[in-house]
Amino acid sequence: MKSKILIIPTLLITSITLACPGDKAGRSIEEFRINKISHELNLTEEQVIQYKTVVEKRNAKIKQAMDSIRSSSHTELNKFLTPEQMQKIVERNEHRRNHKMTRKARRERHSG
Repeated sequence: MKSKILIIPTLLITSITLACPGDKAGRSIEEFRINKISHELNLTEEQVIQYKTVVEKRNAKIKQAMDSIRSSSHTELNKFLTPEQMQKIVERNEHRRNHKMTRKARRERHSG
């Protein structure tokens, strides 16, 4: 019974990974999604361009909102954390950001 329980999540993860090939074809996940919806909705070239514009605007707004949230959170944390604790948070965030960039660069190298 335990082996069946472990197999189901493994199959689910594998299915999700295979269903979203993104950088395997040298494309970003965003491009994969746009291509998929373009085919599902039978979009014209003009509609694809307009759709991409809307997605880019949305992504820019999300980035701006996330930057604002991070900034206000940082301000709030500064009110009660010690300078040493804040420094650890800054270092932790930098480490996560660098790790993310490294993974992204590795994917880009392998997709080319």
